[in-house]
Amino acid sequence: MKPAAPSTEGNPDTVDRELRALVDWAVAMRAEDIPDQVLARAALGIADSIAVAVTTCDEPEVAKFRKFVLSRGSRPESTVFGTPAAKTDRESAATANAMAMTTAEFDGGYDQTSCHAALYTIPALLAESEAAGLTVRDVLRAEVLAYELVARIALAWAPSGGSYPPLYTHSRFCAVGAGAASALARGADGDELIRAIGIAATLITVGPRNHLMQGALVRNVWPAAGTRNGMMAAQWAACGVGGLASSVRDVYSGVLGFPANANRLTNGLGDEWAVTHSYVRMHACHLFCNTMVEALLELRAQLITDGNLARIDSIVLETHKEALGLSGTRPDTSLAARFSLPHLAAATLTLGAAGPASFSHATLDSAPIASLRDKVSVKPFDMSQAHDHHWPAGVRIQAGGKTYHAVHLSARGGHGEPYTRSETLIKIDTLTQTPYPRFGEVFRAAISLVPQCLSESCSQFIGRACGH
Repeated sequence: MKPAAPSTEGNPDTVDRELRALVDWAVAMRAEDIPDQVLARAALGIADSIAVAVTTCDEPEVAKFRKFVLSRGSRPESTVFGTPAAKTDRESAATANAMAMTTAEFDGGYDQTSCHAALYTIPALLAESEAAGLTVRDVLRAEVLAYELVARIALAWAPSGGSYPPLYTHSRFCAVGAGAASALARGADGDELIRAIGIAATLITVGPRNHLMQGALVRNVWPAAGTRNGMMAAQWAACGVGGLASSVRDVYSGVLGFPANANRLTNGLGDEWAVTHSYVRMHACHLFCNTMVEALLELRAQLITDGNLARIDSIVLETHKEALGLSGTRPDTSLAARFSLPHLAAATLTLGAAGPASFSHATLDSAPIASLRDKVSVKPFDMSQAHDHHWPAGVRIQAGGKTYHAVHLSARGGHGEPYTRSETLIKIDTLTQTPYPRFGEVFRAAISLVPQCLSESCSQFIGRACGH
């Protein structure tokens, strides 16, 4: 989706009218009118999101919250992912799953602007769909359309200049995505859907971005809160509650001060699909660390070849300005570990990967990782070498009397070269093969749009995939 030049700022009637046109388009769109490759991409995103959630089930905070929601004895409507999968009421299941998906810092995003639309829609959508008895085809349709709605809203109110605003993305948009997904799963008409989105916009959370960068675990529950608020927004909308036709604009422009671009709400609608601009992460850390990870893995292979992996004397990390402050060597949470370049380097070199296990609670007190963290220093990357690359990285390691050096200007995934479907399926298989041995096989049928699979109920489908 190519962003249109801003042309409607200061024209509030146009903004509200285009948002309503987007909503009406979504309500009228049938599953059979959506291209097969778009439905398949939505299925792949759902599989990836569930697989990501499973990786965090042993993290202490996630495990305790999962135990809490399952101990309340609520009606068994929807699945809470973990080992084993179990059921509780839809709101609690969605809240727990949203927390789990966020904790891993391993979910995908939308490559046109900062918006993790899958995270904002899938927990609510799956919970509502299981409870309501929707088919897999119904779920894929709703995911494509909910993703389109929240991604276009995020694009229409994107910060100028490409900078990250102080209010974190998950806080800004999760409630809206969950509200849209819940309303679509409930079969809302245009009036009800616009009410749900408007209510949800007024229920966004206030999450300061610095909490993410400093590893405050409260960041991992902002999507959970947004998911629950969005689901309630859909429920209230169904009861006849509503805001104003201008509620979304009033929040994002009037309160938060983002200029609106109405063209982005409907430009290319039906020709370009937001879900096809989604990306997958192969490293469980922020995208701007991907180049660093790839440089570290390159040097790790050389160190092993030379027999010098255990003889490291010093590690110098050269990074872009957005990551320069991430130099703490004593992270005290799993999120802080993901935003500590010394931990990133030490764990990647020690474990040979930057997956969820490299940032788990268990790594915080690992003696080999701690020893390497103390050998790391961070300095600015010479951006004159980077040209149009925003997140370059260089690594220089002294080991065994030799100097090892690698520079990576760009990385796979994210805003660069995307991962293939096959690579994504390998990631999903790897994450789910122990807890859910049939997961990959079952989801491949959905991704391939096998008719028998598409007509199956969401609850039966998830039960087969997760072995319950």
